[in-house]
Order: sequence, then C-alpha cells, then structure tokens
Amino acid sequence: MLVIDDSNTDCRSAEDTLTVRVNSPPIVDIKAARETFAGGDYDAVIFDATGSYDPDGDPLTFVWDFGDGSIASGSKVTHTFKHPGLYSVKLRVDDGNGLKSSVCWKEIKIKVHQRK
Repeated sequence: MLVIDDSNTDCRSAEDTLTVRVNSPPIVDIKAARETFAGGDYDAVIFDATGSYDPDGDPLTFVWDFGDGSIASGSKVTHTFKHPGLYSVKLRVDDGNGLKSSVCWKEIKIKVHQRK
C-alpha cells in the first residue's frame, strides 16, 4: 500500500494500492543429441531446449549461436558443423519482458573430429 500525506497543506490525503510483480528469469535446459562426432554434410546434431520454462509463465523465444557463424531460432533445432573443431554453442532464452533478468544464456561445448 502506498500512502501519500502532506500535512503541511490543506490538501486531503489519498490512498492507493499498487501491485509490484518481480520478473523471474527463464530456466534454461539444453540437450544435444551427442557432444562429440565427425563433422560433415551427413552429421547433423539435434539441439533441444524444450525442457526450458519461465517460472512466471511468460512465452519464451530461443536464439541459438553455433559458434561457426550460424544462428537459428526455436526451442529444438538441427545443425551441421562443416569443419573439425571445438565449438561453443550458446542459447539465448528471452521471456519478452525487456529486463536484464528476462534473458538467460547457456553454453555447451561440441567437439567435431575430422572425418576418416
């Protein structure tokens, strides 16, 4: 409750009730079908964040950065790494409230071996 009272004037006091909602950040859960594999056109990896949720029930948006210059959106995506290397795959999850706490990042490492 917020009460404003200026007793130094002839004004009346007024009362009003305010509701303050504190935004909780999303809970991010990432799974990769596998984390080590041989790269190439036929080895796609499924990245799954469908276990992520927002404690406040807000709808979430998902943006994946695969560390190789490619990005994708959606809670479940497939990506093919063309070259061997160690990639940091990052997921940005946003609950749309525009606050710093409404965006979470999570990172996993994917190792791609040279195809024999």
